[in-house]
Amino acid sequence: YVSFEDDIIRRFGGDRIKGLMEWAGVSDDEPIESATVTKLIGQIQQKVEAYHFDIRKHLVEYDDVVNKHREVIYGERRKILSGTDLRANILEMVHQTIDRLVDTYLPGHEPDDWDTAGLYREVSRVFPLPPEVTPNVLARQGREETRARLHEWAERLYAEREAQFGPENMRLLERLVMLRAIDTLWVQHLTAMEEMREGIGLRAYAQTDPLVAYKREAHEMFQNLLAAIQSQVVHTIYHVAIQQAQPEPSRPRNLVYAGGSAATPTREPVRVGGRQKVGRNDPCPCGSGKKYKKCHGRNA
Repeated sequence: YVSFEDDIIRRFGGDRIKGLMEWAGVSDDEPIESATVTKLIGQIQQKVEAYHFDIRKHLVEYDDVVNKHREVIYGERRKILSGTDLRANILEMVHQTIDRLVDTYLPGHEPDDWDTAGLYREVSRVFPLPPEVTPNVLARQGREETRARLHEWAERLYAEREAQFGPENMRLLERLVMLRAIDTLWVQHLTAMEEMREGIGLRAYAQTDPLVAYKREAHEMFQNLLAAIQSQVVHTIYHVAIQQAQPEPSRPRNLVYAGGSAATPTREPVRVGGRQKVGRNDPCPCGSGKKYKKCHGRNA
């Protein structure tokens, strides 16, 4: 049974049928049996079901976009946690960063167009350059020579750090740096994706499919995420080290005190000399907090 007063009936054209019934003189308490009304209710049910189906379909399609990102990120985390050697991957990130910086600050083949000071500044943020290297030295070198020297210095410094910390500690350091970068930036990426999803429906006013716009911008954000992970790893790996935790001093256990047990040490008796005397109900001078008669005055 359904009433013409229900919101769902009025939303889908029930007022027109209700007006027709009022014109025909049908009272409010009289049950209506009409093929027209039955057909209208059936159409309404189809519209409601189609509406909710579209909502569920769009939710799944939106979730699929994030799930693809999650599969990639979680796959990388599993590789790291499984003990995969990351040395080659991190060095490749360093080389890519050097190439990008050289192409940015040393464009073309004319030294007048080069910004060697900017290149020196940005490379120094990745790894410390040798003391003899200055912006003027970079300016006197050719573009490709500078690129080759930077690659050489990066690998040599990496090898020195590995020799300093040891191969095992260096592998551990690589995993820690990678995991920290991925976890931190992944949380920020999920937050940004959720914020974009909340307002993406407004794109429909610009005659743009919100789902298409969501997929396009999500792809750009994911590429930015991967670039940010690479940048953070490259700018961190040369500037961190592993500190060995200092062991806590061992505490003696099961001490046996003279004249007592291992749990309760026996206090030395307090001498009360001169005219000063301690009453039996006064606090014991030993500082135990007990009354004198229940502490050192017990045997007095």
